[in-house]
Amino acid sequence: MSPRTIPIVLPSLTSLVLLQAAEAGVSPAFFGTDDPTGHWFVSTSVNPAGEGQESSFSTSSFTQAVNLSQPGRTEWIADVESGNHGPVGTWTQFVFRQTFDLTGFDHTTADLRFRWAADDSGEIFAMRGSWIPAFRLNGGAFTYYPGASPDNRIPTYSYSSLVSLTSGFVGGLNTIDFYVQGNGVTDGFALQLESFTATAVPAPGALVALGVARVLGVRRRRARGRSVGSNPCG
Repeated sequence: MSPRTIPIVLPSLTSLVLLQAAEAGVSPAFFGTDDPTGHWFVSTSVNPAGEGQESSFSTSSFTQAVNLSQPGRTEWIADVESGNHGPVGTWTQFVFRQTFDLTGFDHTTADLRFRWAADDSGEIFAMRGSWIPAFRLNGGAFTYYPGASPDNRIPTYSYSSLVSLTSGFVGGLNTIDFYVQGNGVTDGFALQLESFTATAVPAPGALVALGVARVLGVRRRRARGRSVGSNPCG
């Protein structure tokens, strides 16, 4: 009786890639504003009649964000290179958006760390406006610029203290939005990425691949051992 053949189903290329990511400790991808192309998008609403409120911020009609052309501010982004939309008092509401993927990672372990800045700010000073820049993850609660609150209006033009975002992530695609109000002149937003980590989780098919590879490896080692230990003279 001939030996029974057991078919081996090879895993998909995606599963193998996820397995390699898990073993190599690869981190999920996220980008600072120094590299906006293909990563950062912006929706803009201009209101020359008066200062805008939260309801004036548009989350539709996103376009590719661009770096500002001003010396010393090339890591900042806006909808136009100048950052200008009219004279001071031409209120402009921005939503700066990045979508990132946590497929293949345990989203409960994600830790996104960054510093950010916005122009203008909620100082209520010389046409600076009263809107405090804020962000939210996946449509969740708003988080103010660090240290700022309705009772503590501070400038937001410099990079903030470190933000460590560890909750609100979901498996698969995630979206983070930054809400920034400008007064019409040199408006924009900047984000400096410090780190982004999450535990990689291989797909079930990748685990099967790992098991198959280990079994085949053991069989090859045993076969080599038998070949080396055999006596060709009988």
